[in-house]
Amino acid sequence: MHAIDWRDVDAALMRSLYAREIARWRETLAWDTTAIWPIVEQGRALGTVSGAVVFDGPGEPAGWCFALLQRDLFQVGGFVACSEAATAALLGALAASPAGRIARRWSWFGWFDAAGLAGMLASHGEEMVRYVYLHRALAVDAAVPSPVVGEVVPRSLRAWRASDAVMLPGLLASAYPAREVGRPFAVSGTLDQWREYAAQIVGGGGCGVFDPGLSVVAGPTGFGGALDGAALLTRIAPSTAHLAQLAVRAGAQARGLGRALVAHALGRAAAGGCTGITLLVHEQNTRARRLYLEAGFEERAAFLSAARDVDQPCTSSSEALPTGGASTRL
Repeated sequence: MHAIDWRDVDAALMRSLYAREIARWRETLAWDTTAIWPIVEQGRALGTVSGAVVFDGPGEPAGWCFALLQRDLFQVGGFVACSEAATAALLGALAASPAGRIARRWSWFGWFDAAGLAGMLASHGEEMVRYVYLHRALAVDAAVPSPVVGEVVPRSLRAWRASDAVMLPGLLASAYPAREVGRPFAVSGTLDQWREYAAQIVGGGGCGVFDPGLSVVAGPTGFGGALDGAALLTRIAPSTAHLAQLAVRAGAQARGLGRALVAHALGRAAAGGCTGITLLVHEQNTRARRLYLEAGFEERAAFLSAARDVDQPCTSSSEALPTGGASTRL
């Protein structure tokens, strides 16, 4: 088993590996990743993205991976291995890469199901959590549901407006704990981090393309004021919506607002021509998982979120690639 720098791999072989990932994500997750791979390939060709391909003798690769150094953060964007030996070889290759040697923090978030990966990361001291990937089929002609009778919805539900982007970071900061171990976004919970995360959803394209026509908020009908909740939807395929973020302000939780937002989001997605909708939710968020189960969602896969600090200086920086997903908070 030996790993080589992916810059030394034939471009035709890399295209075949990308094609397999496109098919794997489409078939299991209903997620079209076609647009991501030309960006990844450009980073490979320019040497701005680290990566390796592992072979078990001549012929077919046994696995491959890539990661990006963004300031002092080494973000693993893809990791595929068919055996524990291949997984170990790829981890070693990333650690030995120039970017891996200078990174001060390693971060993982994605659909990583390589053999033995979770156990090896745990042995390296990674903080890990799982996010459950859920899917629900939609009837295209479905109407927008009404809130359940007897539930208190504190403020009116309406379609997303561009001006809501200003209020979104404050909503997210209120909805989430200040710090959460293993969270792949806004790790320290500062308002600046929530602004960066909100901008990634609304304008970054990292978790599908934001669709304001499908997204719903709970807030004032006029301009100004704070949001009590939001269901932000993207499209990860022409007929698949993704609930990239569901958030309810701390003071408005446990009143049925989250359920109402989900119901309206489902209706809007169906009316918008989507035949399915997906989401990611922290495996320990039992309240949210129960809500989604009641709404008809079913588990398709699990995403891994992991991070580890490394005591070494940082000497490089680059731009982030659009990868990963988002969570939910009721």
